Amino acid sequence: MNESNNSEANLLAELGSKKSGGAKANLSQDGSAWYVVYTMGYEDKVRQQIIKRAENMGVKEDIIEVFIPKKSVTKIKAGKRVEEMVPRYQRYIFVNMILNDTTFRAVRHTPGVLDIIDQPLSSAEVAKLFGRIARRTSTDGETVTQYKVDFEEGDEVKVEGGAFDGFTGKASSIDLDHGKVTVLVSVFGRFTPVDLTIDQVHPVH
Repeated sequence: MNESNNSEANLLAELGSKKSGGAKANLSQDGSAWYVVYTMGYEDKVRQQIIKRAENMGVKEDIIEVFIPKKSVTKIKAGKRVEEMVPRYQRYIFVNMILNDTTFRAVRHTPGVLDIIDQPLSSAEVAKLFGRIARRTSTDGETVTQYKVDFEEGDEVKVEGGAFDGFTGKASSIDLDHGKVTVLVSVFGRFTPVDLTIDQVHPVH
């Protein structure tokens, strides 16, 4: 397990040890908060089932968002390297909801869900878990994913993950709407533009 996976495992272990009590300090004005949901796997399928149950049980407005942080990994398929987006925290889903008896049952009794940590995450924990992913609500009420970075075009950056893991280069373009960064990487003495996801690129301090 690499250093990145270790830090993720440690963070989740810390969250798993959270005890109930003192939770109200982490709630939004409408009473909603982010909660950690532990699953059997198949996170995308479980996510869709939670959304469907929320609709069927009439609590769609109280179960605001079901989110799976993802990262890019390189896999070998049919002898070729393929970039895939996989859950950053395997078996974990994060639900933004107003927790009450009905929403708890809706999520907890979804097939594939094993447990809910019923103490809401703090804003600091949300920042650690979701990294550079931010959200806003559009005028039509839909939740829109946005991204943020701590570097600018022209800055030296390091690539983490994928075929260019460990390479350094310069950020030549940043697409915050789609979470993409183009980095000029030196390969055999020539600069090559490489398209990466934002979570793969970090500034060199």
